[in-house]
Amino acid sequence: MIRVSELLAGSENEHGIGKALGDLLDGGTDVCWVRGFASAETCKSISKNFYCRDGAKPRADNVPGVMVGESHYFKAPADYYRMCQEQKASVEELFSNAEDPVRRIYSIIENHRGVDVRPALWDGQEALHTRAIAWKEIVGSPHLLRPHDDVSQVFCDRNDGWEIQQVNTLIALNFYAQCQAGHGMLRVYDLKCTPDLAKRFDLEGIGYP
Repeated sequence: MIRVSELLAGSENEHGIGKALGDLLDGGTDVCWVRGFASAETCKSISKNFYCRDGAKPRADNVPGVMVGESHYFKAPADYYRMCQEQKASVEELFSNAEDPVRRIYSIIENHRGVDVRPALWDGQEALHTRAIAWKEIVGSPHLLRPHDDVSQVFCDRNDGWEIQQVNTLIALNFYAQCQAGHGMLRVYDLKCTPDLAKRFDLEGIGYP
């Protein structure tokens, strides 16, 4: 069974959002859905910045979509961090003249938990704090992004020595700046991947699809 908490955003509700995110980090819930977290003006600005910048490029890993930023999928940390440095300016430009909702989430967690929230480090370099993607439809598939498991992509030999493997709870943070009606649905499966399952289904180090 998937355990879900759902909240409406608002400056007066940041304590409630912090508590809900804390429950997620502690494993008390599986999904935290916050509606209206960013204003319509913020969403419009971020969307405009995404489509007007030169940094958007097709993903190079057979996942149909256009991306600003970088994915660590199937990359060794050294290669990922090199690309992060190349993309850092483009990611920051996404939030030109707009609030950064992702960093706001970081701040809410920091204030509620009393911890430092930051991108992972590697060899003295800092990862991107986020990335932006416009998905493209897959002909004949009901999914814009096919079902996948993030755990197998992180806890594998390729990432040995990277501090990302020290986390207790791995979660995904998705922010929707623009979405067509009837799209953007998120499906969460009631399955926790294990090393044995990853090996059985050839998902080791990949998790996709």
